[in-house]
Amino acid sequence: MQEDSQVYEKCMEDACGGIKGATQDNLLSVIHTAKLPKPYNTINNINPRENKGVLTFTCEPESENYTYMWWLKGQSLPVSPSLKRPIENRILILPSVTRNETGPYQCEIRDRYGGIHSNPVTPNVLYGPDLPRIYPSFTYYRSGENLYFSCFADSNPLAQYSWTINGKFQLSGEKLSIPQITTKHSGLYACSVRNPATGKESSKSVTVKVSGKWIPASLAIGFQVESNRLSEKSQENIFIPTLCPMGTSKSQILLLNPPNLSKNFQNLKKQADIVIKFPA
Repeated sequence: MQEDSQVYEKCMEDACGGIKGATQDNLLSVIHTAKLPKPYNTINNINPRENKGVLTFTCEPESENYTYMWWLKGQSLPVSPSLKRPIENRILILPSVTRNETGPYQCEIRDRYGGIHSNPVTPNVLYGPDLPRIYPSFTYYRSGENLYFSCFADSNPLAQYSWTINGKFQLSGEKLSIPQITTKHSGLYACSVRNPATGKESSKSVTVKVSGKWIPASLAIGFQVESNRLSEKSQENIFIPTLCPMGTSKSQILLLNPPNLSKNFQNLKKQADIVIKFPA
C-alpha cells in the first residue's frame, strides 16, 4: 500500500491529468485493476478419455494476494469448503470427465478491486464408440429389390466402420448397398465400429430375409392342375408342387392364407390368393 499511496500523492500533485472529484479509493481501484496480470489456464491432459483418469487445471500466476475462481461454460464453479486458503483454489481437479463436461473452462484472479479472466480452455474428450444403430430397421426384402443400410455410432474421434455378411468381410464405410438382391443375399448383416483413440469396439447385427419373386393369382393364366384333390396338412402358407404352367416344367405355387385344402382347385382360386414362386 505504500507504493499505491505514493502513486496517489504523485497523481494529486499532477492534478491526475485534470480529473476532478477523484478519490483515493476509486483511483486505487483503477491502479490495482490495471496491475492485475492476465491469468492463463494450463491442463495436464488436453485429450482425456471419458471417465478415465484425473483432469487437472492450474491457474497461473501464483500469488498469495489473489483469490482464484473457476468458470465452466460461463457459470462460476463453487469453491470447496475444505480449502483453507484462497490460493488453494488455484488448482481445479476433476476425478473424471464426460463428453458433456468438455467446457470451456476459465480461471479468474481477483483482488478486492476486481478480477480478470483467462482465455478459455476446452479439453477434447475422447469417447465411444457407443452401440451402433442400423437404418432402416426393416429386414424383409423381395428378389429384385435394392438393399440399403446405413450405420451410425456416437464417437470422438469418428469411428471406423466395416460390414460383414454371414461373417465375411464386405466393405469399409458407414453405408452398405446391394442392387437387385436375390435369395442368396439372405443372412446375418453386421456393422462393426472401432475408435482407434480409445481402443474400444462395438457391433450391431440384423438378419435379412429375401423372398422369391411373386406373381398374383390374377396374373397366373394357363395353369393346369395335375390333381384337384390336395392333402390337408397345414392351414399355413405352403408350397404345392403339383401345380405347373402349361408347356413348362413344374414350378412352385404358394397359397397365401389358404382355405380348406380338401376343396377343388376352382374353389381354391375363389377363396385364396395364389401366387407363383420362381427360383431366384
